Amino acid sequence: MLNTIITTYRPEYREAVFRIAADTAYFGDPVEAYLDDRSLYCGIFYRCYTDIDNQHNWVAIADCEVIGYLMSSIDTAAQQRLLAAKILPGAPEKRRCSGCAPAYSKPQPGCLQVVHEPGF
Repeated sequence: MLNTIITTYRPEYREAVFRIAADTAYFGDPVEAYLDDRSLYCGIFYRCYTDIDNQHNWVAIADCEVIGYLMSSIDTAAQQRLLAAKILPGAPEKRRCSGCAPAYSKPQPGCLQVVHEPGF
């Protein structure tokens, strides 16, 4: 039987939270089902919770390992402003796509290409 505790989030849990988030991003399957770059996914969707507005986050720990998390914000508008000011300026550049997935012979309407350095 696992001895599970719920505790407040601390920066040393970040890597485990990112791993769990990426491992379960697509309806319980890994993020690679739709995006090749785990760090991009976690950077855009979780850094605001883990690095900036982390006062309302918790992790579940069993046998000295993070096995789950709950990330929240009590002020969504303020969090969106933080995301725009602190996270997205360092995010990858977006531009019109010059070629889409191999199944397409030409760019599709509204398609954007994401250009970034690995490890964002």
